[in-house]
Order: sequence, then structure tokens, then C-alpha cells
Amino acid sequence: MQALPAFVDSLEVPALTKSALVDMLMEQLGLNGREAVEVVEGFFELILERLSKGEDVKLAGFGNFEVHHKKERPGRNPRTGESVLISPRRVVRFSAGPKFMRRMTNKQLAESLSIAKSGKKLPSLEIKPSKRRSARPEEARQPASI
Repeated sequence: MQALPAFVDSLEVPALTKSALVDMLMEQLGLNGREAVEVVEGFFELILERLSKGEDVKLAGFGNFEVHHKKERPGRNPRTGESVLISPRRVVRFSAGPKFMRRMTNKQLAESLSIAKSGKKLPSLEIKPSKRRSARPEEARQPASI
């Protein structure tokens, strides 16, 4: 297994944020603040652009973001109980790739993270691959080239 970069242990925030990514790029790659912000913002903008066009985004070793189209369907207002029509919409679903799932279930990785070093007990994770298939035909799904 590949070792994690040293900066992962130095994260002091409970969630990885864009700001933390910018700081890591500045520290690890020697980019200045403006360049690091442009890289992070550009990366997320590219993903959003492709997904908004209805294209799938496939990140090798991480997972896939797939656009799914939900049809109009009947629903119910939980407060009033009144029947309402839920409009059609596009949603993005994330499917973790095999490498991602292996890393998430690897206990050695969990022990090497600062969360485990702080004395907190981590819950055991069991991640199973999704058996769902896209309703769209294969030719309709267009992976983004990143």
C-alpha cells in the first residue's frame, strides 16, 4: 500500500475544505496563494461544468459521478399530507471505485490517520459495491475526459 503524504496527518480540520486544499498545494508544491486557488477552483469548476452538461465524470482510482434523470412523480407534503407533483430533475450520484473502497475498509490506513492517534475509536466500515445499473443506455453516458 502506498503511504499517505505527510501533510494528511497535519490536518486540524474535521473535514477537508477547499481552503485546506489550497494550503496543501502551497505547502507541498510551492505554489503561491493565487495559483493554488486557481488550481482548486478550476478543478471543481471543470467537474461542475461537465456534470451540468449531463456528462459523467470518471476519476480513476477514486470513483464516478454520474448524472441521473428522475421522472416527474407523485409525492406528499409531509407537513400537510397534501398530494403534490414532484417535478423532473437531474441528480448526481457518486459511485466509489474499487481502490477507494479498499482504502476505506483498510484498518491499517485508519490506524495511520490522526483520528485514530487521538484515541477515538473508529467504527468498522463495510462498504459494498453498488449493484445498480444506470437506466440510460451506455452510448448516452459520456465520460468527461479529465
